Parts: sequence; C-alpha cells; structure tokens
Amino acid sequence: MKHKEYIGETFQEAVEIAKSELGEDIVIIESSEVESSGFLSGDKKSYKVIVSKASAESPEILKKKNLRKSVKELKIIDSAEDEIEFDSKEAAMRGTVYIGKELNSLNRYIKQLIFPELPEAYQNIHDRLLKSGMLRQDVQFYIKESFIDLNKKTRVTQNKVLEAVKNKTKHLFYPGRFTLDKPGKIIKALIGPTGSGKTMTLMKLAMHPEIFGKKKTAIISTDCYGIGANASLKSFTKLTTTPLAIVKNVDEMNQQLEKYKNHDAILIDTPGRSPYFPDYIKELSSYFNISESIDPILVLSSSQDVHDILNYYKFYSKIALTGVIFTKTDETARLGKIISVIKKIGLPVDFFTTGQTVPNDIKSGTSDFIWGKLVKYFNSENK
Repeated sequence: MKHKEYIGETFQEAVEIAKSELGEDIVIIESSEVESSGFLSGDKKSYKVIVSKASAESPEILKKKNLRKSVKELKIIDSAEDEIEFDSKEAAMRGTVYIGKELNSLNRYIKQLIFPELPEAYQNIHDRLLKSGMLRQDVQFYIKESFIDLNKKTRVTQNKVLEAVKNKTKHLFYPGRFTLDKPGKIIKALIGPTGSGKTMTLMKLAMHPEIFGKKKTAIISTDCYGIGANASLKSFTKLTTTPLAIVKNVDEMNQQLEKYKNHDAILIDTPGRSPYFPDYIKELSSYFNISESIDPILVLSSSQDVHDILNYYKFYSKIALTGVIFTKTDETARLGKIISVIKKIGLPVDFFTTGQTVPNDIKSGTSDFIWGKLVKYFNSENK
C-alpha cells in the first residue's frame, strides 16, 4: 500500500486521524513537526505523520497477534492455577521457566508500545549513559530532549546524539561563590561524610598555585574527636609553614577567625562523621552561623553509589551549602552518576579531584571535565 500523510495539532491527533481512516493496524513510517504559515494560522505548529496500513502478515500485525495470544494463554494459566498438576519436580520447573519467558516477552512488547523503539544511534547512547551510572529517568529525559533538538532526525551519528546530550547538561555546571578575586577575606569550610576526602582536598586547595597557593592562607580544624585527628594536617602545615589552629567550640572559632583576619583566605576542615550522628548537623551549623562570610562546601566521593550520595546531600542540605566538590573521580568509571546528582541537588560544582597527589590532582568543576572522562569510558568500551 502507498504511504499517506496525515496532519494534526499534536502527534497523537495525527495518528488518531490516520487510524480513523485506515484502522488500528497501521505502520508509522515517519513523523515530523511542521509550521503552518498564513494570516489566520500565524506560525502555529502541527505534526505530520506518514503511515501505511500494515499487511496481515507484517511484523507489526504478527506481534499484536502474539501479544493477544500470550495474554489469553496467561489468563488461562492464571484462572486454572490451582488445577495445574505436574508429573515431577522437573516438569514443574520447566513450566515455571516457560511462564517466566512468556511474561518477559510480554513485558518487553508492552514497553515497546509505551516507549517506541529508539533509532539505533539514540538507543546506543541511551544504553551507554545507563551503563555510566546515570539514573534511568535522566537518561530518558536527555535522550528525548536530544531527539527534539536534532529535529527528530532518525538518521544521525552517535557522536551527534552524544553532543546534543552534552549540550543539554552544560547549564548544570555554573559558577558558584568560589571566586578567588572577590573583595574581603575568603573563608571556605569543607563538610561531608567520613571518607569523602575533605582533608586531602583542603590541602590541595591551600597549596595549588591557581587556587590559594599564592595567597596568605590559614587553616582551622574543628576535628578533635578521633585518635590521630589532624595528623596529616599538622604534617602538611609544618612543611608548608601554613598556620594551623584546632578549635573545640564556637568561642574558639571566633577567636581564631579574629586572629587570622588579615589573611587572604581561611580554610576550615571539619570532622569526618556520619550525618546520622546525634546533633552533628546542629553542631556544624553553629560554627557557620558565626559569620555570613563562611561558605560551607559539601565534599562527596564519586566512588559511592548514586543513591548514597543523594542521601548524604539530603542530610547536609540542612546547612546553607554554597557549592559541592566531587572527589575520587579516578576511582570509578561510572561518572554519569555525577550528572544525575548535580541535576538533583542544583549546587554549583567547584572542583573535581582526580588522585592523591597534592596539589596537582584537582580540576575545575566544568562540564568539559566530566564529559571528557565519559567519552574516554565509552571509547574504552568499544575496544
């Protein structure tokens, strides 16, 4: 049968018009958005679909027949569930496996009806983003948005789709309050769960020549709990001749802030404790309420599960956070999770850390960094 065009105000309306003329069994060959020009219509947009009527033995008709057959068989099995008897345990297992396969097949087909099969390039990028750790709902969102941005073209390269997704995420990476040339004293406090890498990150910030390495900097630590607390900081400040103060309460913090008021920057390290610890968030907040100049920055480990990361943010968001630093990006290949986290929490990304070397293993929190890592991961998967 020849192809026919149908136009509606929406894609669904165009399809319904086609079905009203040709019947339910149609094949959509192509769809596109069109503009109606004219004095009365203005620049109103509408949707065009090109369809044909499926033949009796076309794959689409056969799929629907099989779907109806599967549903019917499953209903029979369900209604006769109590009457089914097997000759042996092995036969029962075979029957269970068969039913499982039928259910999986039915589930896949229903998904195809709800989410039509993606063109190959979009599907490949969809699968890669899922494998990279990005949450499924975010993958579906960015693939859909990229499809629209690429004018719903089905014949595109994977690189084109990937570039479209990348462009859709750029707005997530925006400058925060981590400006090194703002007037007045800079005070940054690093907070986060145990093992997130706060102290190592603080030393990189203090020593890096493009961050605070060329500034007159002091360090204050509120960690006075564990055995050997501040040992690495004490060694670092001794080697770099950076002043270090350890405080136990708000009054002592006030005294040290006053003492270092003539420094260009003050970096505050906090203890690595679970946010579930009683009154921990309240205790942290008491230090930051001293001055509006203190910028609390959340430090999160990239190597953790995406849901754990989001749970940590939920606890620490009770503090007025001004930014986030993702550490240990060298310890995971699944950095797609970072995009999902940023999309969810909405904080500016100040830095990524990339290893243990002080001060070099720290990079600006740009989309180019994260996508550079993801592209390398995708390329390695192809080898």
